[in-house]
Amino acid sequence: MSAYRELAERMRENCARAVDEREIAAVLEAEGITDAIARSRYDAPDVFELAERLCRETPRRPDPAALLPSPWRATPITHLLRGVLFGLPALAYLTVADRITGVGSALLLVVSVLLAWATGQGLAYLGYVRLGWGDTADAARVLAGGLLAIAVPAVAATGVLGLILGLPTSVVLVAAGQVAYVLAATVALVLGREWWLLAALLPGVAAAVAGLVLGADVLYSTRLAACAGFSVLASAVVAVLALRGARPRLPRRGELLAAAPNAVFGVAVGALLIFVPAANTFDPAPDRAVGTGASLAALLPLSVSMGAAEWLLFRYRSATHRALQRAHTLAAFGRRAAAALLGAAVGYLTALALLTAAGAGLVVLLTGDAPALRPLATALVVGSALFLALLLMSFGIRALVVLVCLLALGADALLLRYAPPEQIQAGTAAVLLAVFLGYALATLRRAQLHH
Repeated sequence: MSAYRELAERMRENCARAVDEREIAAVLEAEGITDAIARSRYDAPDVFELAERLCRETPRRPDPAALLPSPWRATPITHLLRGVLFGLPALAYLTVADRITGVGSALLLVVSVLLAWATGQGLAYLGYVRLGWGDTADAARVLAGGLLAIAVPAVAATGVLGLILGLPTSVVLVAAGQVAYVLAATVALVLGREWWLLAALLPGVAAAVAGLVLGADVLYSTRLAACAGFSVLASAVVAVLALRGARPRLPRRGELLAAAPNAVFGVAVGALLIFVPAANTFDPAPDRAVGTGASLAALLPLSVSMGAAEWLLFRYRSATHRALQRAHTLAAFGRRAAAALLGAAVGYLTALALLTAAGAGLVVLLTGDAPALRPLATALVVGSALFLALLLMSFGIRALVVLVCLLALGADALLLRYAPPEQIQAGTAAVLLAVFLGYALATLRRAQLHH
C-alpha cells in the first residue's frame, strides 16, 4: 500500500465527519505532517492541498448522534414584536403630515433620519459585539456611555437646527423625538427589553391613531404628545430600567473606528430609503413638490419588515448550520446554502409585499391619499436588496456592502438631472439587488464562513 493510500485509510473517519478541508489540515499538522513532508511523501504542494484531496476523495458520513443544536434559534413572536417597534415611529409622521411641507421641514427630517440611522447602527454594533463575547455587563456600560455621548448631542443638534430654520414646534419635536426614540429603542432591542419598550409606546400610539381617525383640531395637542412626548417616555423607560445599575463607559477610539462601517451603512440605507420623497420635496418644480411627511409614512411597511428580516436571517443561519453537519461534500453544502439563501430572499419579499399592501390600505384609511403603485414596487426591490445587505453584514462582509450602497446613492444623485427620482431609484435598486444576490450566492457557499 502506498504512503498516500495508508494516510487516506487512516484519515477516513476524520474526513467523513469534517466540516471542511481546514479541519483536516489541522489534524494533519497535529500528526506532524508539514508542507515538506506533504511534498516529499504524498506528492502534494502543501498540507492544505493534501487535506483538500483527502476530503474530495472521501464521502462524508455525519454522525446523527453528534449533530449539535443550532445556536440560531428563531423566536417568531420576538422578531415580530421587534418589527412593530421598528415601524412605530412612522406614525409620528402621519400625525403631523399636514404640517410637514416645504424645504426647511424636509431638510430637518432628512437630517434627523440620517442621524438616527447612523448613530443607531453604530450603537447597536458596540452592544452586539460585547454580547457576542458573552459580556452583558460591559454591553450595558458601553450602551449607557454611548447614550450620553451620542444621544444627547444628536437630539440637541436636531432641535437647534429646527430652531435655526424657524420651523414649527411640532416639526422640531417630531424630528428630535425620532432621534431620541431610535437610540433608546436600539438600547432596548440590544438588551432584549422589547416588551418594556412596547408598554412605554402603547399610550402614545393609541393617542396618535385616535387623533388621525377623529381628525378634530381640538385633538392636535394629543397628536403632538403622541409624536414626541412618548418617544421621550420610551427613552426614559430604557434609561431607567434597561441600564439601571450600569456605570456608563464612553466608547474608546478603537471601538468607534470599528463601529464606523455600520454607522456609514446606516447613513447610506437611510438616504436610499428617503431618496424619492426628499428629492421630490427639494425639487422647485410645483408638480414635483410633495409632502415629505406623507411620503415618509409610506416607509412604514419597510420598517416593520425588519422584524421578518431578522427572523429569516436566523432561519437561514440555522439552515446552514444543519447543512454543515449533514452535507456529504462541500459541493453539497454549497447547494444547500444557496437554496436556503434563495428561500430566505423569497420569504422576505413575500413578507414585505404583504406588509406593503397592508400599509397602503392604512395610508388610504388614515390620510385619504392612495399611494402610487410604481413607488411601492420599487420599495419591494429596495427592501429585498437591503435585506441581502444586512445578511452579508452579519457575516462580517461590511466594507463591500457599504461601498456598494454608497455607489448606488451616488448614482442616484448624479442621475437626478436626467430622469425623475422614481425612475432613478427603480433602476439603481434593481442593480443593487442583482449585485448583492449574485455576490451572496457566490460567497456564502463557502463553508468556512458559516462556522
